[in-house]
Amino acid sequence: MPASPYYKPHQLVELQDGYSTVNPAYERLMGEYLSLRLTNEAAYEYVRHGFVRRLGTLKRCIENVYSIYPPERSDKPSREECLDLAINLQSFMFNVFGCIDNVAWIWVKENHVKDNRARPLQDQHVGLRPTCVTVRGTFSPEFQQYLLSRGGWFGYLENYRHALAHRIPLYVAPYTLHRSKLDEHNELERRKHKAHQQRDFDLWLQLDVEQEALGTFTPWIMHSFSENAAPIPFHYQILADWNTVVEIADEFLLELGRSPRPAFSVD
Repeated sequence: MPASPYYKPHQLVELQDGYSTVNPAYERLMGEYLSLRLTNEAAYEYVRHGFVRRLGTLKRCIENVYSIYPPERSDKPSREECLDLAINLQSFMFNVFGCIDNVAWIWVKENHVKDNRARPLQDQHVGLRPTCVTVRGTFSPEFQQYLLSRGGWFGYLENYRHALAHRIPLYVAPYTLHRSKLDEHNELERRKHKAHQQRDFDLWLQLDVEQEALGTFTPWIMHSFSENAAPIPFHYQILADWNTVVEIADEFLLELGRSPRPAFSVD
Protein backbone atom coordinates (compact mmCIF):
# COMPACT_ATOMS: atom_id res chain seq x y z
CA MET A 1 0.00 0.00 0.00
CA PRO A 2 1.55 3.39 -1.01
CA ALA A 3 2.45 5.83 1.74
CA SER A 4 0.33 8.93 2.27
CA PRO A 5 1.84 12.33 1.46
CA TYR A 6 3.61 14.02 4.36
CA TYR A 7 1.47 17.15 3.97
CA LYS A 8 -2.26 17.40 4.65
CA PRO A 9 -4.58 18.44 1.77
CA HIS A 10 -4.88 22.06 2.96
CA GLN A 11 -1.09 22.26 3.28
CA LEU A 12 -0.66 21.01 -0.28
CA VAL A 13 -2.94 23.82 -1.41
CA GLU A 14 -0.87 26.35 0.57
CA LEU A 15 2.37 25.05 -0.93
CA GLN A 16 1.05 25.17 -4.48
CA ASP A 17 -0.43 28.63 -3.96
CA GLY A 18 2.89 29.82 -2.53
CA TYR A 19 4.82 28.33 -5.41
CA SER A 20 2.58 30.08 -7.93
CA THR A 21 3.63 33.49 -6.55
CA VAL A 22 7.40 32.94 -6.94
CA ASN A 23 7.81 33.79 -10.61
CA PRO A 24 5.55 36.89 -10.56
CA ALA A 25 7.47 38.25 -7.55
CA TYR A 26 10.77 37.57 -9.30
CA GLU A 27 9.67 39.33 -12.50
CA ARG A 28 8.40 42.33 -10.54
CA LEU A 29 11.51 42.73 -8.37
CA MET A 30 13.85 42.23 -11.32
CA GLY A 31 12.09 45.04 -13.19
CA GLU A 32 12.02 47.36 -10.18
CA TYR A 33 15.65 46.84 -9.22
CA LEU A 34 17.03 47.08 -12.76
CA SER A 35 15.09 50.35 -13.15
CA LEU A 36 16.69 51.97 -10.10
CA ARG A 37 18.34 55.31 -10.78
CA LEU A 38 21.60 55.07 -8.87
CA THR A 39 24.56 57.44 -8.92
CA ASN A 40 27.27 54.90 -8.10
CA GLU A 41 28.32 52.31 -10.69
CA ALA A 42 29.52 49.86 -8.03
CA ALA A 43 26.10 50.05 -6.38
CA TYR A 44 24.41 49.28 -9.67
CA GLU A 45 26.75 46.31 -10.20
CA TYR A 46 25.51 44.90 -6.88
CA VAL A 47 21.99 45.34 -8.20
CA ARG A 48 22.59 43.83 -11.61
CA HIS A 49 25.16 41.11 -10.97
CA GLY A 50 24.55 40.59 -7.26
CA PHE A 51 20.99 40.87 -6.01
CA VAL A 52 19.09 40.22 -9.25
CA ARG A 53 21.33 37.33 -10.28
CA ARG A 54 21.01 35.72 -6.85
CA LEU A 55 17.26 36.24 -6.93
CA GLY A 56 17.14 34.24 -10.16
CA THR A 57 19.18 31.48 -8.53
CA LEU A 58 16.72 31.33 -5.63
CA LYS A 59 13.81 31.02 -8.03
CA ARG A 60 15.52 28.23 -9.95
CA CYS A 61 16.38 26.35 -6.75
CA ILE A 62 12.72 26.44 -5.71
CA GLU A 63 11.69 25.16 -9.13
CA ASN A 64 14.24 22.36 -8.92
CA VAL A 65 13.12 21.27 -5.44
CA TYR A 66 9.49 21.18 -6.55
CA SER A 67 10.48 19.22 -9.65
CA ILE A 68 12.66 16.66 -7.84
CA TYR A 69 10.25 16.05 -4.98
CA PRO A 70 6.83 17.72 -5.39
CA PRO A 71 4.93 18.26 -2.10
CA GLU A 72 2.26 15.73 -3.11
CA ARG A 73 4.81 12.96 -3.65
CA SER A 74 4.87 10.25 -0.96
CA ASP A 75 7.43 7.63 -2.00
CA LYS A 76 11.08 7.51 -0.99
CA PRO A 77 13.39 9.46 -3.27
CA SER A 78 16.53 7.77 -4.54
CA ARG A 79 19.88 8.58 -2.95
CA GLU A 80 20.69 10.63 -6.08
CA GLU A 81 17.47 12.61 -5.67
CA CYS A 82 18.28 13.26 -2.01
CA LEU A 83 21.69 14.55 -3.05
CA ASP A 84 20.18 16.77 -5.75
CA LEU A 85 17.70 18.13 -3.20
CA ALA A 86 20.54 18.90 -0.79
CA ILE A 87 22.57 20.63 -3.52
CA ASN A 88 19.66 22.90 -4.42
CA LEU A 89 18.77 23.60 -0.79
CA GLN A 90 22.37 24.41 0.08
CA SER A 91 22.63 26.77 -2.88
CA PHE A 92 19.33 28.32 -1.88
CA MET A 93 20.51 28.97 1.68
CA PHE A 94 23.78 30.57 0.59
CA ASN A 95 22.05 32.81 -1.92
CA VAL A 96 19.38 33.92 0.54
CA PHE A 97 22.23 35.13 2.73
CA GLY A 98 23.94 36.64 -0.32
CA CYS A 99 20.79 38.47 -1.46
CA ILE A 100 20.50 40.22 1.89
CA ASP A 101 24.17 41.15 1.93
CA ASN A 102 23.90 42.46 -1.65
CA VAL A 103 21.09 44.80 -0.55
CA ALA A 104 23.44 46.16 2.12
CA TRP A 105 26.25 46.60 -0.42
CA ILE A 106 23.92 48.57 -2.71
CA TRP A 107 23.25 50.97 0.18
CA VAL A 108 26.88 51.23 1.28
CA LYS A 109 28.18 51.94 -2.23
CA GLU A 110 25.40 54.33 -3.22
CA ASN A 111 25.68 56.30 0.03
CA HIS A 112 29.48 56.05 0.49
CA VAL A 113 29.09 54.70 4.00
CA LYS A 114 32.38 54.82 5.91
CA ASP A 115 33.53 53.83 9.37
CA ASN A 116 34.18 56.33 12.15
CA ARG A 117 37.64 57.05 10.70
CA ALA A 118 36.23 57.76 7.23
CA ARG A 119 37.61 54.46 5.91
CA PRO A 120 35.74 51.99 3.68
CA LEU A 121 33.90 49.38 5.73
CA GLN A 122 35.47 45.96 6.03
CA ASP A 123 33.57 43.28 4.13
CA GLN A 124 32.41 41.46 7.27
CA HIS A 125 30.80 44.66 8.54
CA VAL A 126 28.52 45.06 5.52
CA GLY A 127 25.11 43.43 5.92
CA LEU A 128 21.67 43.86 7.42
CA ARG A 129 22.36 41.51 10.34
CA PRO A 130 22.11 42.89 13.90
CA THR A 131 25.91 42.80 14.20
CA CYS A 132 26.30 45.19 11.24
CA VAL A 133 25.69 48.19 13.48
CA THR A 134 27.40 50.76 11.25
CA VAL A 135 25.23 49.99 8.25
CA ARG A 136 22.05 49.72 10.32
CA GLY A 137 22.84 53.05 11.95
CA THR A 138 22.57 54.85 8.60
CA PHE A 139 19.01 53.69 7.94
CA SER A 140 15.82 55.57 8.76
CA PRO A 141 14.08 54.76 12.05
CA GLU A 142 11.33 53.04 10.03
CA PHE A 143 13.69 50.63 8.30
CA GLN A 144 15.69 50.02 11.48
CA GLN A 145 12.46 49.08 13.27
CA TYR A 146 11.48 46.77 10.44
CA LEU A 147 14.84 44.97 10.59
CA LEU A 148 14.49 44.61 14.37
CA SER A 149 11.13 42.92 13.82
CA ARG A 150 12.86 40.27 11.72
CA GLY A 151 15.50 39.43 14.34
CA GLY A 152 14.36 35.82 14.75
CA TRP A 153 14.68 35.17 11.03
CA PHE A 154 18.16 36.71 10.89
CA GLY A 155 19.18 34.43 13.79
CA TYR A 156 17.90 31.32 12.01
CA LEU A 157 19.59 32.35 8.76
CA GLU A 158 22.95 32.95 10.40
CA ASN A 159 22.79 29.60 12.22
CA TYR A 160 22.04 27.58 9.11
CA ARG A 161 24.44 29.52 6.89
CA HIS A 162 27.28 29.12 9.40
CA ALA A 163 26.58 25.40 9.76
CA LEU A 164 26.58 25.00 5.99
CA ALA A 165 29.82 26.94 5.51
CA HIS A 166 31.82 25.79 8.51
CA ARG A 167 30.22 22.89 10.38
CA ILE A 168 27.69 20.27 9.26
CA PRO A 169 26.25 20.86 5.78
CA LEU A 170 22.51 20.84 5.20
CA TYR A 171 21.28 17.47 4.02
CA VAL A 172 18.13 15.53 3.22
CA ALA A 173 18.01 12.14 4.93
CA PRO A 174 16.92 9.30 2.59
CA TYR A 175 14.55 8.01 5.27
CA THR A 176 13.47 8.47 8.89
CA LEU A 177 12.69 5.82 11.48
CA HIS A 178 9.91 5.21 13.96
CA ARG A 179 11.28 4.45 17.43
CA SER A 180 9.87 0.92 17.24
CA LYS A 181 12.24 0.19 14.32
CA LEU A 182 15.37 1.54 15.97
CA ASP A 183 16.69 -1.73 17.47
CA GLU A 184 16.24 -3.59 14.20
CA HIS A 185 17.92 -0.77 12.33
CA ASN A 186 20.89 -0.79 14.72
CA GLU A 187 21.28 -4.55 14.39
CA LEU A 188 21.39 -4.24 10.61
CA GLU A 189 23.95 -1.46 10.99
CA ARG A 190 26.11 -3.77 13.12
CA ARG A 191 25.87 -6.50 10.49
CA LYS A 192 26.69 -4.02 7.73
CA HIS A 193 29.82 -2.96 9.58
CA LYS A 194 30.89 -6.59 9.93
CA ALA A 195 30.19 -7.26 6.24
CA HIS A 196 32.30 -4.24 5.32
CA GLN A 197 35.17 -5.47 7.46
CA GLN A 198 34.96 -8.83 5.68
CA ARG A 199 34.75 -7.04 2.31
CA ASP A 200 31.48 -8.81 1.57
CA PHE A 201 29.98 -5.94 -0.37
CA ASP A 202 27.10 -7.95 -1.83
CA LEU A 203 25.93 -8.72 1.70
CA TRP A 204 26.48 -5.09 2.70
CA LEU A 205 24.21 -3.90 -0.13
CA GLN A 206 21.56 -6.48 0.76
CA LEU A 207 21.57 -5.35 4.39
CA ASP A 208 21.47 -1.70 3.33
CA VAL A 209 18.31 -2.35 1.30
CA GLU A 210 16.72 -4.10 4.30
CA GLN A 211 17.70 -1.23 6.54
CA GLU A 212 16.23 1.42 4.26
CA ALA A 213 12.98 -0.56 3.96
CA LEU A 214 12.40 0.03 7.68
CA GLY A 215 12.02 3.77 7.23
CA THR A 216 9.74 6.29 5.58
CA PHE A 217 10.64 9.55 3.90
CA THR A 218 9.89 12.93 5.41
CA PRO A 219 10.70 16.08 3.40
CA TRP A 220 12.97 17.62 6.00
CA ILE A 221 16.30 19.35 5.88
CA MET A 222 18.68 19.89 8.78
CA HIS A 223 22.34 20.14 9.67
CA SER A 224 23.43 18.55 12.98
CA PHE A 225 21.64 16.21 15.37
CA SER A 226 24.34 16.75 18.01
CA GLU A 227 23.71 20.52 18.02
CA ASN A 228 19.99 19.95 18.65
CA ALA A 229 19.08 21.51 15.31
CA ALA A 230 15.42 20.94 14.52
CA PRO A 231 14.56 19.38 11.15
CA ILE A 232 12.57 21.75 8.93
CA PRO A 233 10.03 20.83 6.22
CA PHE A 234 11.97 22.15 3.25
CA HIS A 235 9.04 23.02 0.96
CA TYR A 236 7.60 25.38 3.54
CA GLN A 237 10.99 26.78 4.53
CA ILE A 238 12.13 27.76 1.05
CA LEU A 239 8.84 29.56 0.44
CA ALA A 240 9.09 31.32 3.81
CA ASP A 241 12.67 32.39 3.10
CA TRP A 242 11.79 33.48 -0.43
CA ASN A 243 8.89 35.57 0.88
CA THR A 244 11.16 37.16 3.49
CA VAL A 245 13.74 38.09 0.85
CA VAL A 246 10.95 39.62 -1.26
CA GLU A 247 9.63 41.51 1.76
CA ILE A 248 13.08 42.87 2.68
CA ALA A 249 13.68 43.85 -0.95
CA ASP A 250 10.39 45.75 -1.01
CA GLU A 251 11.14 47.49 2.30
CA PHE A 252 14.58 48.45 0.99
CA LEU A 253 13.03 50.07 -2.10
CA LEU A 254 10.90 52.15 0.27
CA GLU A 255 14.04 53.07 2.19
CA LEU A 256 15.80 54.21 -0.98
CA GLY A 257 12.85 56.46 -1.77
CA ARG A 258 12.46 58.05 1.66
CA SER A 259 14.97 60.86 1.18
CA PRO A 260 17.85 62.05 -0.96
CA ARG A 261 20.79 59.78 -0.41
CA PRO A 262 23.64 61.72 1.25
CA ALA A 263 27.09 60.40 2.02
CA PHE A 264 27.09 58.71 5.42
CA SER A 265 29.87 58.58 7.97
CA VAL A 266 29.10 57.05 11.33
CA ASP A 267 30.71 58.55 14.44
